[in-house]
Amino acid sequence: MGDRYEQLGVSATKQEVHRAVNQLPPSEIPNSFVRISQHFTKPESYMSLHTDTAGTKPILAYLMWKETGNLNVWQSIAVDALVMNTDDLLCNGFVSQFAIVNNIARNKHRIPGVVLEAIIQGTLEFINQMKEYGVEIKHLGGETADVGDLVRTIDVGFSVYSEANKDEIIPTQPREGNVIVGLASFGMASYETSYNSGIGSNGITLARHTLLNKQYAEKYPETVDDTLPFSVIYQGPYYLGSKVSCDLTIADVLLAPTRTYLPLMINVLRKFRNKIDAIIHCTGGGQTKVFNFIKDKPLRVVKDSPFAPPIVFRLIQETGEISWKEMYQVFNMGWRMEIYTDRDTAEKIIEMASEFDISARIIGYVASDKQPRVIIRSPDNNWLYYE
Repeated sequence: MGDRYEQLGVSATKQEVHRAVNQLPPSEIPNSFVRISQHFTKPESYMSLHTDTAGTKPILAYLMWKETGNLNVWQSIAVDALVMNTDDLLCNGFVSQFAIVNNIARNKHRIPGVVLEAIIQGTLEFINQMKEYGVEIKHLGGETADVGDLVRTIDVGFSVYSEANKDEIIPTQPREGNVIVGLASFGMASYETSYNSGIGSNGITLARHTLLNKQYAEKYPETVDDTLPFSVIYQGPYYLGSKVSCDLTIADVLLAPTRTYLPLMINVLRKFRNKIDAIIHCTGGGQTKVFNFIKDKPLRVVKDSPFAPPIVFRLIQETGEISWKEMYQVFNMGWRMEIYTDRDTAEKIIEMASEFDISARIIGYVASDKQPRVIIRSPDNNWLYYE
């Protein structure tokens, strides 16, 4: 699995990482999406401190900025990095109050102060926007390290803290009989200002090297891992300005900000917190992410009615001739958030999503099985098995 991705030095399954972190104490709330610990001084309260980055998406912003001089691309990178944290945390019920610090590492000779200013501006705009929906985020500073010996361009991340009472926390426990609501990652939600391709911040290394022309490797060698064979990098026919539809360019679909589901989910959890058995953020591992939470259970997760892959994923699959099995393991493929619940609640959540102009549908179900497995119907009507 993930052959093309692994050729580029990235793992969809992160087996080595999981082996390393398994040495850490387990979450004090079993079966949690993020690590959770009881609060130091408030026994009724639990806390989580989560860290994530925008992955290699800043390389796309770097290319676009160098080609066009447009600093606005860096503002959306701040959103990418922050949402990767907040939307992981919401999976366990943390949705309304967050404290954040930024973690930025840069090569000062390539990334000037104006880029940092744009990233901070993007962060503050996101914070103000979320406040309108009842989500409070406090920025407590952070670290910007000039480490050119380590970083060729820039790495953008956040650490995010939140706490909740124990009865507010949602364990990640898919159950037999659940239906699965998929929340679309594409389209234009009511709180977004332009069409979102749905790409998110996962699989960007594969997307970039599959779609973009080798000219970028020659012009900007700092955007490439110099341990990779030249034959596997920037293999595509496209340039950032290449049109993929009447209104969209390659840059538009690859740099679309990672959608946050906080405005919708804060309302969903107010009404249905006790009706939800699991929320899965389909990030690392794509549509196989849920396997991490059923791997010791006799359950079968079947996704037999998925969204049709949005244009960005079709382009990647067709251009790179990548198997559907690898595509669904690397990318979200059109829905980045899943809610595991009963059918009646699912239908009400779908109706709530429509109020935010977010497409939602029942994309599958959970059943018993002799062994854990995830089964997905691919666009060519074949079945993909992950077990």
